[in-house]
Amino acid sequence: MSESWKGQKLLSRAEFHVGAHVTKFLRLQMLPTSSDRTNAATSGSDKTNRFALVFGTLDGSIGCIAPLDELTFRRLQSLQKKLIDVVPHVAGLNPRSFRQFHSNGKAHRPGPDSIVDFELLCDQFIDVLFETCGKREKGREGEQNEFGFAKEDKNFEMIPLEEQLEIAQQIGTTRSQIISNLNDLTLGTSFL
Repeated sequence: MSESWKGQKLLSRAEFHVGAHVTKFLRLQMLPTSSDRTNAATSGSDKTNRFALVFGTLDGSIGCIAPLDELTFRRLQSLQKKLIDVVPHVAGLNPRSFRQFHSNGKAHRPGPDSIVDFELLCDQFIDVLFETCGKREKGREGEQNEFGFAKEDKNFEMIPLEEQLEIAQQIGTTRSQIISNLNDLTLGTSFL
């Protein structure tokens, strides 16, 4: 604890590749999710005061780093590892290798294993978002949900339902629990 000056100093816990040069970080309060309210009611501790870092890059991209509770992190990390092994990737590129931080001789901290790549989870498990995040709408760009994910943009049927159920069982959880975790994270960072 002395290293962080009793929580007053941020400590570096991971390094990962974003894909572009980050120019600005902004701290924003996350919206409380249904699981936050449930946990606060049962345990008496209020964890709704959570913050996320939103960042901008030189190429105009916007990203977000948000905290997860330990159980959700472990569950989504297991799902991520399973998806990296099971699902074919765009152009055969490994997302874990892409997120690996590269530097010119500097000491490295733990890599992308301590970060859950929500983009990867959403790209591979996208029909979860279609099913749980609202009704489908027909727009000029094709079939979309309320978050603007188009059927053509994200390989909608990348993973069939049976395979999703099997993957969930292999990592020791249920498909509905994964859906709930992804939905909570989406709602918690809906300030974007």
